[in-house]
Amino acid sequence: MNYADFTMIKHFNVSEIKRANGDLDSLPFEIIQTLDRLRTLTGSPIHIVFNGLNSGFHSTNSLHYKGLAVDVVTKCDPIKFMLYACSVGFTDFGYYLNKAGVVSFHLGLGTQGKIKTWSATKKSDYEWDYKGLELL
Repeated sequence: MNYADFTMIKHFNVSEIKRANGDLDSLPFEIIQTLDRLRTLTGSPIHIVFNGLNSGFHSTNSLHYKGLAVDVVTKCDPIKFMLYACSVGFTDFGYYLNKAGVVSFHLGLGTQGKIKTWSATKKSDYEWDYKGLELL
């Protein structure tokens, strides 16, 4: 992405990407554009988690390293949020619950036509308990 791309983005700006430690130069426009459409649809603020874009530590083959995934928090109803996310084009959905009871979401632009879902509960500082997640 470049600074000019943000003229087409309504709900996110360069400083938000930088606060999340995102690497703007290697971030595809598509991920922020899709997130922006989701924000419009939900009518609820969406905040990008620090290192929730294309920086930080993620699983080995994570879409984060390609700039095609984002981790966020929102006050939108979790089921509605994930259904809205599906409707704007996200195909990978993770539902995370940390030890403080805070919910965050992983949203990815993976293989079209193939939806992956999971949930995870934080067990320790660096360990999560993963399970499958049924949306419907």
